[in-house]
Amino acid sequence: MVNATTGPRHPTITVPHVGEMAEGQLRGHLCVWCGQGLRPDASVDLGPRIGEDDHRWYPRSCPACAVPQLHGQLVEHTGSCEQCADEPRLCTVWESLQSALREGRRIIARARTDRS
Repeated sequence: MVNATTGPRHPTITVPHVGEMAEGQLRGHLCVWCGQGLRPDASVDLGPRIGEDDHRWYPRSCPACAVPQLHGQLVEHTGSCEQCADEPRLCTVWESLQSALREGRRIIARARTDRS
């Protein structure tokens, strides 16, 4: 896994290496972790990236993969970040991971409500 150069939305979310992904994963049509097809209204945007060759790509995830992946990254980060020990809301990494994690949880909750 690598952390590619990204745009401002989620600049610090670690995703699989570009070379490990199918074209659909690079375009945001398939989950970057499991390869499942995604709907625009039911996927987590992980922020546009710019690869080493200046090629833009758009990783997204299904909520089932995003929640555990992002939670794990958040736990790992907060365990080693001095800013998070003092005041996590001032840490851009924490904020980015929390924002995407909330998005994933909202999608899951909405899907449960829609099934009821």
